Amino acid sequence: MATTAATVDEYIVQYPVEVRSILERIRALVHRLSTKPVSEQIKYGMPAFVIEGRHTIYVAAWKKHVGFYAVHKAPSALERDLEEYRSDKDTVKFPFKKPVDWELVERLVQFLLTSESYAGSEPEGDPQA
Repeated sequence: MATTAATVDEYIVQYPVEVRSILERIRALVHRLSTKPVSEQIKYGMPAFVIEGRHTIYVAAWKKHVGFYAVHKAPSALERDLEEYRSDKDTVKFPFKKPVDWELVERLVQFLLTSESYAGSEPEGDPQA
């Protein structure tokens, strides 16, 4: 779904209640699991969670699923569990047609929060540039 939302709240409110509850729960997980302050913005038309100036987690709702971007190769046990949800090299999709595996989502969020290769390493003024 194309969006013109300016904030994560505006993004979430445009979806049906079932999808909103999934997005809100993911949002709450990110904030709860992060050991560092998290800010939010819309980047590439989807919610982006920013930690220490880095776009760490991107989440988007679509017609048939909620996707996480960019999810790099995870440790083997997590990667095995994510296998059925992988669609592209760096994409993980949780389809609406089945219940969300919240334990797996929590493990994925934890991985993304602690990964040295944050999903989006393009902040302006990046000292590694």
